[in-house]
Amino acid sequence: VQLLAFGALGGGIWLLAHVPSTARVRSNDPMYPLTARGAAPMRERPARWPNRVGVAVVWALLALAIAGFAIAAFDTDQEGAIPIGMAIVSLAGASLAVYGLCIALGRLEPPAIHWVRTPAIASWFPRGGSVMLMGLTMLAWALLIAAEDRLIWGAIGLVALLLAILLVTPLFRQLPTRGRR
Repeated sequence: VQLLAFGALGGGIWLLAHVPSTARVRSNDPMYPLTARGAAPMRERPARWPNRVGVAVVWALLALAIAGFAIAAFDTDQEGAIPIGMAIVSLAGASLAVYGLCIALGRLEPPAIHWVRTPAIASWFPRGGSVMLMGLTMLAWALLIAAEDRLIWGAIGLVALLLAILLVTPLFRQLPTRGRR
């Protein structure tokens, strides 16, 4: 139930990030060009091997998180199963969040199989934001489960994650446009 709640929270934030605002920017404004439909223009290019490796990395980290969840959920005889399983899920979630941050900073390519579609103009939701959001959702869920199991690293990690999100989020509005155009 908690995983579904955190997944719904992450999905809701992702949906809100992709909903256009009610204020329309003029289509003849050279700083914010729009297509004939009123949407921001997209740049498309064929996916290369770094993009395909990114897809494999995302799926491998998701499989690792599922394995960690399975260890914690289905091994009821062993008392150390929840800490090990949640540590694995936390590691996978943190890795996804760091990968998304590297995409947002322009250090790594976004995951894609056939085509890479990126906005031609910078937006407040950075490239790689969905990968980062997925990782942060898994990390927060795993830390919450660990804190409920009275593990000190879960409580400290959850507080540190919340403080880091509150302190780092304003910096995304100030990211350089070099890697995002």
